[in-house]
Amino acid sequence: MGAQTISRHMLMKQFVDYANKVTVHHCCGHCSRLLSLDSACDIAECRLANVTNSSFIQVCLNKQLQTLFSDVKFVELLQYRFERRSIPSAIADIYDGTIYKEQCDFFDDPHSISFTLNYDGAPKFKSSNMQVWPIQLSINELPPRSRRSKNYMLLAGLWCSTQKPPSFTFLEPVLTSLRALDENGTEISIAGKSNGIVRARLICAVMDLPAKAMILNCNQYNGAFGCSVCKHPGQMVSVGKGKARSYPYCNVQLRNHQDHFEDAQIAMNSATVVNGVKGFSALNMLSYYDVIRSTPVDYMHCVLLGVVKKTSNIMV
Repeated sequence: MGAQTISRHMLMKQFVDYANKVTVHHCCGHCSRLLSLDSACDIAECRLANVTNSSFIQVCLNKQLQTLFSDVKFVELLQYRFERRSIPSAIADIYDGTIYKEQCDFFDDPHSISFTLNYDGAPKFKSSNMQVWPIQLSINELPPRSRRSKNYMLLAGLWCSTQKPPSFTFLEPVLTSLRALDENGTEISIAGKSNGIVRARLICAVMDLPAKAMILNCNQYNGAFGCSVCKHPGQMVSVGKGKARSYPYCNVQLRNHQDHFEDAQIAMNSATVVNGVKGFSALNMLSYYDVIRSTPVDYMHCVLLGVVKKTSNIMV
């Protein structure tokens, strides 16, 4: 969405082509539970709270994929992964990574694709204090320059509110669709010439640290055990006139998917935070998804605006 603020009118213009692809979901404004209709939650405590329900939209992934695969140019671009020049032992693209290689049987099918999920909040509208949280998917099998093209990006969901979205509730319908795309796929017309089944998997989710903490259901970077890579508790250090949490470089236990799952189970059963984990992540809905290895560091903030910026400042 970018950092530029937009008007409500400009936003709605983007949905002209999505008229038959959108589902509106409602959730309780108190407990965030999904509701079948925009009606009062049946939990007594929620009724007494007298809080207005929230709503968000889900955009059908199947219909978006059917539209894309009907485009001859899109189908041709998908051959990139088979035609590109790869260098042994070098990591030049996502296909060279361990996660992708571990699922090579799935991706050997030319009609099977993978997604990278992006999730973040955008600045408020000019006309109100509403903020926008889109769930976007890029297709990894396209050439790098085409993956971020507005013609090939998929919009999976959109939350508009003055409050941040409850991540599990917001992501649940989208992840349910992704699970169905993995297990059953969706029927497509390939460039208008032949019919087939396309299957898809989410193998990567990239977002900034606050959004990452929301989705993984963990403490933020400034809280104890706030690192999503290791189990170091961190320590408070003085920075200027305030304090910040620092993670000294040392030998420390790294996180893995199984440990994270077990910590989430204990946290749910005991209603406590375990090693920074508050409970299950919505991403646990996908049995094949590794919540640690498939949710990497945010390159833009951690590298370009972090290490590179600091190094440049030192050199200059």
